[in-house]
Amino acid sequence: MKVEIFGKTATDEEVHAIRLENENGYINDTVSMGATVGRVANRISNARFKLNNQEYILPANFGIHHLHGNHCLSKRVWKYETFCLQNAERVKLTTSSFDGEFGYPGDVDFAVTYTLNSKDQLIIQFKATNQSPVQTIVNMTNHSYFNLEESATIFEHTLKADCNAYLPVDNVGLVTGEKKELDGVFEGIPQGITFKNIVKSGIVDIDNDLIKRENNGALTLESPNSGLKMTITTTYPIFHIYCSQHFENIHGKNGKSYGKCCAVAIEPQKYSNAINLVSHISLKNLIHLPSHLIYYFCVFKFNL
Repeated sequence: MKVEIFGKTATDEEVHAIRLENENGYINDTVSMGATVGRVANRISNARFKLNNQEYILPANFGIHHLHGNHCLSKRVWKYETFCLQNAERVKLTTSSFDGEFGYPGDVDFAVTYTLNSKDQLIIQFKATNQSPVQTIVNMTNHSYFNLEESATIFEHTLKADCNAYLPVDNVGLVTGEKKELDGVFEGIPQGITFKNIVKSGIVDIDNDLIKRENNGALTLESPNSGLKMTITTTYPIFHIYCSQHFENIHGKNGKSYGKCCAVAIEPQKYSNAINLVSHISLKNLIHLPSHLIYYFCVFKFNL
């Protein structure tokens, strides 16, 4: 994904999510680079869940757990159409997932629309329509990795988010069921903290849900070296942060090689593994009722 920001200087500025070399790179990708993931983003523990007293078994693809819907949405070829509306360029992607596919119940139609407008914004809209008489679960997100400068790591980037709590995880990245006020290295996030300081704290394995404040708080990622800043707002309740700490010699665009902490994935979404933690974490809007449409959006605003 590339966003070109015009009109700020004589030379066009570019903001890149890190990218793979070609189509085969994305077909064989194991880190969800730039993908739309789902039906359910993040982990579902033990690759199974119960809904209306019926257990559904999903294919495990992260040890014994189910991650990012496996290949349900991320590895398929979507239909697409391009159009211009109100001076904004748009691409609409559509696909359908059938009852039982990758273990999920219900027939669901999915649509993702990308809009680039004159306000230096990229808007991603997620829609899912349950076409079945049964309930199902849906939690889509975009899984792009961002580096706002031409550096090998994001250590100089500053992360700031309007949040007041996070969900701790165990040693395989599963949420524990706790909801904690920001502490330790997380305590600095509302004021802004560099990834370098996160690494100095010894907490490199950040792969956590940050819970937004109820006033639709924003997250910003900023590079002092390039002067670029990205601000994200969303109707999702969570900013999930993953710092690419497990990358190892991933071959990217134009011969680049991506390693540990080369970029950060910022994944607006619903609560991780909520379907299996109903006593701890809100299930609001995770369960998708028959014949209903769900809709969420994310706005990525770029400033020089």
